[in-house]
Amino acid sequence: MAITNVKRLMKKLDELGGNSEAVFENAVEKAGKAIERYAKDYCPESGLSDDTLRDSIKFEMVKKDGKKTKGRVVTNHEYAAYVEFGTGPIGAKSGGVASKLAGKITYKSDGWYIPASEIEPAVAEQYHFKLVTIGGVDFYYSEGQAAQPYMYPAVVGKEKAIGNIVRYQINKEIKRICNSR
Repeated sequence: MAITNVKRLMKKLDELGGNSEAVFENAVEKAGKAIERYAKDYCPESGLSDDTLRDSIKFEMVKKDGKKTKGRVVTNHEYAAYVEFGTGPIGAKSGGVASKLAGKITYKSDGWYIPASEIEPAVAEQYHFKLVTIGGVDFYYSEGQAAQPYMYPAVVGKEKAIGNIVRYQINKEIKRICNSR
């Protein structure tokens, strides 16, 4: 999300004796932390004993790139993209974020087998994998998982709320300046 048309307002804040850069950094941080909370709220529960995906979602401030203050919400979890966009033929059909990024995401077009020894039965059950035996060896068969977006709706569905956070921080600084005169 980019915040535009604030240059004149920030200039006026500075002219009034405020610190527009500090105000804007604070606003970006507050908005970023709100997006982090929204993403964690939307993140599906694993149903297992850990929520490592949810816990991996973090806001980080990116130092000024020239004259711009930026922040970003990220996850470095190994299966974050698989949850967000889905996998296999099922993920390709599930719509969601992937349908908005058509042509930029490719999916495996057929199912696959996973040795049963590599997956806990509770996980296989949670994901509705089919148990099959081939040559006396057990495998789970999967055609993928539907997309379960959590990052995308944390921004796109909350643009108004995020804008309100930024406006609030700027208004707070204007009031501070006016009250100090």
